[in-house]
Amino acid sequence: PIKSRLIESLIIMLPIPTFYFDGSNNDKWLVIDGLQRLSAVNDFVNDKFRLEKLDYLPELEGKLFSELERTHQRNIEEFEIFACIIEKETPVAVKYKIFKNINTSALILKPQEIRHALNPGHPADFLKLISEKEWFAKSISLSDNDRNRMIDRELVLRFLTFQIKHYSEYKPTIVEYLDNSMNELYRIPLGKLKLYEVELENITHILTKLFGENPYSRLLFDDSKKHGHSNILFELLTYGFSVFSSDQRNIILKKANKFKEAVKDFLTKKDEIFWEYESAYTQENLIKRFKEIELLFKQILK
Repeated sequence: PIKSRLIESLIIMLPIPTFYFDGSNNDKWLVIDGLQRLSAVNDFVNDKFRLEKLDYLPELEGKLFSELERTHQRNIEEFEIFACIIEKETPVAVKYKIFKNINTSALILKPQEIRHALNPGHPADFLKLISEKEWFAKSISLSDNDRNRMIDRELVLRFLTFQIKHYSEYKPTIVEYLDNSMNELYRIPLGKLKLYEVELENITHILTKLFGENPYSRLLFDDSKKHGHSNILFELLTYGFSVFSSDQRNIILKKANKFKEAVKDFLTKKDEIFWEYESAYTQENLIKRFKEIELLFKQILK
């Protein structure tokens, strides 16, 4: 319906939000705000969806672009847009600020979609590559919509973030912390990123061996209601194993039952505020959480 109403606005010549472009590269501008609108128009003129749930032109519902009257087609093709160009010298932090300030249209982007748009090249490509690996995709319980909105790519970034920087360096907000981490990926050689990939794959195999194909859900210790994927569990479990050597990981696998019971007992004792987003990502609570999981894993090794 959102895409259809955008097309309806073009047909009846209603104003739409300004487009923003990053003009850093003179040969290829990057769409900062308006990518989804441009994609929607492109899809429609190529007959990829039919109009539905229109506000003003119900008689056009169910129609493809090729089925519209020529007058309506021309209104779409010749619609005049307003665009702002962000100059080459604009700092990345300012670009993020601009993007977030203008990201208020009906098609609001998720934080990782913003990072993907602002960090083309190997940062965006690497996260996409890992998120599409079978071993990773099978371990993450996400809907198709979540994957389309790049939630899985953000999870890869979360893992990398706490590998690149020690958790003690964390400063809120988590969104801005991940923004900075995404930009830092430019400075990490591809060979080093490959090592992180191997590390995450090894850890994922261990966790799925211990907890099954959905190791990052509160269902591990609480089946009283439905629980989906938990970012907090993902961060804690992947980080917890990352600090151990291969020999230490093998010891934990040999103590699988003890390990699972200790982790479940630790998590069961946490009250609801432990899982609440705003509370979980204060500086104090995040650092405390990581310290606790690190200590727990070390105790199991004894």
